[in-house]
Amino acid sequence: MKVEMTDQGPRLDTNWWVPLVFGLISVGLGIWLFLYPNVAVQTVAIILAIDIIIFGVVLIMAGFAVGSGVAVTILLVIAGVLSIVAGAMLLTAPQLQRAETVVFVAGLFFLFTGVIETVSSLFRRVEGWGWTLLAGILSIVAGVLVLNNEIVGAITIAFLFASWMIVMGVVRIAMAFQMRAGEKEVNAQLAAG
Repeated sequence: MKVEMTDQGPRLDTNWWVPLVFGLISVGLGIWLFLYPNVAVQTVAIILAIDIIIFGVVLIMAGFAVGSGVAVTILLVIAGVLSIVAGAMLLTAPQLQRAETVVFVAGLFFLFTGVIETVSSLFRRVEGWGWTLLAGILSIVAGVLVLNNEIVGAITIAFLFASWMIVMGVVRIAMAFQMRAGEKEVNAQLAAG
C-alpha cells in the first residue's frame, strides 16, 4: 500500500489486484486438484515431508528445553529423530509410491505424535495440558483410521487439500474486493480534500 502523488493530488494504491490474482489461482488449483486427486496427494506428500522434518527439529529442541525429566526429554528426542527420518523417507520416495507412502507416513505420524502429546501432557501438567491431551487423543484416532484404510486416507487427504485451496482462494478474493473498496473510499476522501 502506498500513496502516490498525482496531478490531482495524493492517491492511495493498495495493489488490491495481487490477492485477487492469487485467489483466482488458488480457486483454479483447488478445482483442478479435485479433478486430479493424485496430483493433490503428491503435492501434500512434499508439503507434509517438509513439515514433518521441521516438526522433528522442533521436537528435538523441545526435548532439550523441557525441564520435566529425562523420560520426557528422551521421548521428545526420539520422536524428533523419527519425524526427521519419516520426512526424509517421504521426500525421497518414488513418485508412484508416494501416494501410498504419504498415507502410511501420515498415519504413523498422527499415531506417534498422538502418543507423544498424550504422554507429555499427562507428565507436564502446565496450563493448557488438557488441550494437548485432546490433540494427542485425536491424533491417535486419526492415525488408526488412516492406517486401517489407505484408500480412504489418500482420498481424504486429496480432497482436504483441494478444499483448503478453494477456501483460501475465496478468502483472498474477498480480501481483494475489500481492499479495492477501501482504496476507492480513501481516494474519494483525498480527492474531496
